[in-house]
Amino acid sequence: MNTILRVAACMVAIATLSPLRAEEPAPVRVGLIESLSGNLSPYSKEAVPAARYIFDQVNAQGGIKSLGGAKLELIVADDESDASKTASIARKLISEDHVSVLMGSLLTSQMLAISPVADELKVPTLSVWASSAKGDYVYTIGMPYDRAQADTMMAFLHYLAKRGVPIHNVATTYSNYEAGQQVNRALLPLIKSSDLTLAADVPLDLNSANQMSDMLRLRAANPDAVIGLQNPKNAEQLQRARFNLRYTKSIFLGTVAMADKHLWNVLGPDIAKAVLPVNTYGLAMYSSGVKYAPMQQVMAGLQKAYPDVAFSQFGFNSAQGGRIVQHVLELAASRDPEAIRDAFNKLKISPGDPDLYYARDGGISFGPDRTLTDSSLMVVGWTSEGHQVVVFPEKYAEVDPTKPR
Repeated sequence: MNTILRVAACMVAIATLSPLRAEEPAPVRVGLIESLSGNLSPYSKEAVPAARYIFDQVNAQGGIKSLGGAKLELIVADDESDASKTASIARKLISEDHVSVLMGSLLTSQMLAISPVADELKVPTLSVWASSAKGDYVYTIGMPYDRAQADTMMAFLHYLAKRGVPIHNVATTYSNYEAGQQVNRALLPLIKSSDLTLAADVPLDLNSANQMSDMLRLRAANPDAVIGLQNPKNAEQLQRARFNLRYTKSIFLGTVAMADKHLWNVLGPDIAKAVLPVNTYGLAMYSSGVKYAPMQQVMAGLQKAYPDVAFSQFGFNSAQGGRIVQHVLELAASRDPEAIRDAFNKLKISPGDPDLYYARDGGISFGPDRTLTDSSLMVVGWTSEGHQVVVFPEKYAEVDPTKPR
């Protein structure tokens, strides 16, 4: 073949290959709304790298295969811990950045703010922390007030009673705002319909300088257990009041704030060692000691990728949210918002799937209220060294809650 023919053949080959390169699919844009600044920023310092880690893994493994290997492009936006800014940021991400899906920690106030925008512009949105989902296009993997938080608390008390712990009367105490009120409204009928007696019902002032008067009221009621949702500030103040009164007789079972590793640090070792290992428990989605491989593997991967980030259940939940977005897009096989919404409704990540990070027998699927059908939680306690251990459910328990730690 002469030189001219060889050159011509090469040009034909290049012309033939070029369209293939041009047809590489555009990335799927996912808007991540987080509070990079403001009072909620500690959550986002975990959530952003966790979501990025999962999306980097998806892209390294071939992207969204049902979309021809389209990569995931994460667009991060800061709402400054201000729910009044969440809606406008969501509108920009949808209208100007052309995201196909929105996600983020999106606590209840932020979720309520974003819902009208998601419904108006018809873009599916995933909250990884809100306890309920409002609007037709918002889904959440957070902890429902009733069947997650209230039901798990009551199940744990009944479990202790069956193991010989005397639990006959219960007091409720809760931070007096929407989340605390919702959990309390779910708890009261459960208590009344059981064989337990309600000893006291004590709302906690969000602006109080301390909880000493509330703790005195609780101690006077002499309950076997005190249960309810407290925000981080109220949880800390309750434990300080317990310490000052040397009141450790009653079981104290709170929600996430009582299981937050930061609680030990803000109390300081002297107070924390005196009260947290003694009858103090909290609800959790993640714990470092659970013998469940997918949970531990993803957290080990996060820590290796971001060694300077102290990951806890906030980062853990964001990682699970990232996998849900991947599975939804694979199932949708489309960038059309209605197809993506339909995929959310049909999603099923079953037990045994390595992308199921939650230790839940029911796997992951969304019910008609767009929350997870299996929202069960773990109960964790504290050791005298400041470590957390799972005590319930029995399948994942590391220690017996009736034994000293």
